[in-house]
Amino acid sequence: MFRNLLVPLDGSRLAESVLPWTLWIAERFGSAVTLLHVLERGAPERVHGERHLADPEEAKRYLEDLASGFPERIAVSEHVHTAAEGDVPASIAQHAAELGADLTALCTHGASLTHGPLLGTIAQHVLRRAASPVLLLRPEMPATQHPGIERILVLLDGSREGEVVLPYVTALAERASAAVQVLIVVPTLSTVRGDRAAAARV
Repeated sequence: MFRNLLVPLDGSRLAESVLPWTLWIAERFGSAVTLLHVLERGAPERVHGERHLADPEEAKRYLEDLASGFPERIAVSEHVHTAAEGDVPASIAQHAAELGADLTALCTHGASLTHGPLLGTIAQHVLRRAASPVLLLRPEMPATQHPGIERILVLLDGSREGEVVLPYVTALAERASAAVQVLIVVPTLSTVRGDRAAAARV
């Protein structure tokens, strides 16, 4: 299911928060991992208080150092996109397609775009543009060394499109021995607001 994992990193420890989860998934699915760094055009000198990676060779050494921390049983490769990009999320989504990634995993505050916070920029744009599943991890999640999933909440809306997620949920639940809870929210006249209210009353 998740044969190839793509992990975009910017050099910050916040972005690296996703690595224990990447290892956890790779071990359970036998996945190969690609560590990615995209050079950002006009990037700030520092990101989250740390020096921003702007040199291709430095970025390559950084990714190689992280890769060396993975167990030998996990196939890990590194890729540095050396042409500076103004649209980092588009580049990440494109790499996911070109590298055949089944899952792109990144931290919700692990990079910058136009020098703003990631939430609402990099992470959301990757989520919207990527054709394959995206795992978003909040850096404050208390699972730094020993991740685990005990319960999975699945949101459905009654459409066949929404049910596309079910095979992924099943595979993940089986390998994590996790419980699955399915939730459908049914709108009522008292809960519909804004422009939809008039149509709902009709």
